[in-house]
Amino acid sequence: MAFIDFDFKKCFYNVNNRNVHIISVYADNIDPQVAEYQHKVFNHFSIEHKQVMTSDYANYLSVHNDSIDSYIEQHINSDMEYLIIMDIDAIPLNADIIPALLGNVYNHNCLAGIAQQSNHINNDHVYVGPCGMALSIPLFQKLGSPTAASNNRGDTFEELTWLAEELDVDIAIIWPTHVVDPIWKLGTDKVFGLGTTYGDSIYHVFNIHSRPECVRMFVDKCKEVIGEQD
Repeated sequence: MAFIDFDFKKCFYNVNNRNVHIISVYADNIDPQVAEYQHKVFNHFSIEHKQVMTSDYANYLSVHNDSIDSYIEQHINSDMEYLIIMDIDAIPLNADIIPALLGNVYNHNCLAGIAQQSNHINNDHVYVGPCGMALSIPLFQKLGSPTAASNNRGDTFEELTWLAEELDVDIAIIWPTHVVDPIWKLGTDKVFGLGTTYGDSIYHVFNIHSRPECVRMFVDKCKEVIGEQD
């Protein structure tokens, strides 16, 4: 396994092809503006994107993970060949990054996405976070079709990165280029936190469910991207 340089060149492959599924899973108690403005950003870039709403916020993390697993299970034997997962509080900042995510997967048969770390597990393991992740279904199956559930060595879908490392599969990581409020360590020499921009191309606010100020940060960033005035 190797972390390879993420290729930001736009892929020729059409991200709106029916075999490319781009999804965001979110809880039903989230501020409606969050889903609304994420949808506006994807529309702004003419990218088809599906938002999957879940309930039972008290058990949100397990329900969120189960909902990702359920979506994959429902579609894996249909037309889905590529899967891109974005958190509800994550958006593309330009028209090329979603095609570039797909391009890395298509051209390099790798796991691709933004860098994250599970600091509550107290390790320095950098992994591709499902707030901005792309992979092919054949690769998912090669990695053993793991559940999205967290375990004793990782958070949501961190197991994909662990398995990729063990099976010598390349990983194309997008590193932070700007952080509004750096909170968490990332590897040995980087940080991420609230309002993290990755590769000047993906914005993830984090903690949208628990911190009201993050809703305003997210909506303001979406308005900036689509050129909407208050």
